[in-house]
Amino acid sequence: MEGDVRTALCSRIVSGLFVAIVYLLQSSPINAVDRVIIGNVSRTMEQLPNYAASDKGFFAQEGIQGDVVLIGSTDTLIQALIAGQVNIAIVDPSAAINAVERGASLKIIGGTVPIAAYTLVGCPKYKAIKELKGTTIGVVSLVSGSTIFLREMLKANGMELNRDYTIIQNGPTGQRLASLTGCNTSATMILGGDVPRARELGFTEIAGLQDYISNLQFHSLIVDAKWAEANNALTVRYLKAMLRSMQWVHSHKEESA
Repeated sequence: MEGDVRTALCSRIVSGLFVAIVYLLQSSPINAVDRVIIGNVSRTMEQLPNYAASDKGFFAQEGIQGDVVLIGSTDTLIQALIAGQVNIAIVDPSAAINAVERGASLKIIGGTVPIAAYTLVGCPKYKAIKELKGTTIGVVSLVSGSTIFLREMLKANGMELNRDYTIIQNGPTGQRLASLTGCNTSATMILGGDVPRARELGFTEIAGLQDYISNLQFHSLIVDAKWAEANNALTVRYLKAMLRSMQWVHSHKEESA
């Protein structure tokens, strides 16, 4: 009888230890994964390193779960970053610079695209910038980098906003191209990765930004400084993963494509 009790007690102890060990292994920092919410405006070729970091396991190597949130406006994305709804924004820095000038604590900690590869494409009947006089041009945001670049390009051709043309905010690339189909808008700025689609749709390539601004830091990794300081080690691990991803993209072009 006493032996049976001892056997049962030992069994319970071993069982309890097993449960405790399993719990400790599951909750161990070694197996912990830190979630990083990454904000993009839309899914474009310029975001490729970010997606490769997830798909090729570079985030996993650093114990990171990189969750991408698509936000269709640069301004809204920066607002989400300031509010802490996303941890890192990958976008052109113009809206972040505007926010910093208003007191936001944003920092650029890296970049993925060192040139702004924008092309101004138009409804088929428009083939030159001066032909856009008196028309309405579609933009992703009224104060985004692409809109600022657009204004500079048109200004170089003697055209001023609200005097010679107007702009309308009508969303991400797909929506802006759809607006060109029936010439509801005359033109819009798109990134290099979207040019082949614009060609297939029969739109004209009116001008390239590189003919006006040749050297310009574009897509950048932007954080709130307070979040980055509070998560210093995580921020470094994120940058390490992104660096590996960008190296992989450039050395495996066919697979990347």
